[in-house]
Amino acid sequence: MAGVIADASPLIALDQIGQILLVKHLFGQILIPSAVAREVSPSLPTLPEKRGRG
Repeated sequence: MAGVIADASPLIALDQIGQILLVKHLFGQILIPSAVAREVSPSLPTLPEKRGRG
């Protein structure tokens, strides 16, 4: 499976409908830039893997 770099909007939307784990099932590894992690963190209690600068 390929990895994916996540943007904030899809992560927030999937969390709101209770399907956040769908991203991990589809793509395996999820890389979340630190700027996205800061934006998403308040709405997601546990984020997948966080990496990068931003």
